[in-house]
Amino acid sequence: MRKYYDVYITDWSERASEAIRRIELLYAIGRDIREQARCVRRQQCEARSAPILAELREWLLHATQRTVSVKSPLSQSSQYTLTRRAALTR
Repeated sequence: MRKYYDVYITDWSERASEAIRRIELLYAIGRDIREQARCVRRQQCEARSAPILAELREWLLHATQRTVSVKSPLSQSSQYTLTRRAALTR
């Protein structure tokens, strides 16, 4: 999220703001399930975050890669996120 925040602060980019909003949904899940048992947290996290991560991936592919210069900070941020997708979905 930090990379998108840096782009947002520098350029006031609406796309960076949207990326932050979508990532914040994932943090909200963590806050919601924090007090539950470990096995319940994992199950809830996987079930609730999977659709958000899928939407985030699709949005990043369509909103940034096809419409933003490859060398732009926003494009680099989206590439960073997309290449670490496996780590995000664990």
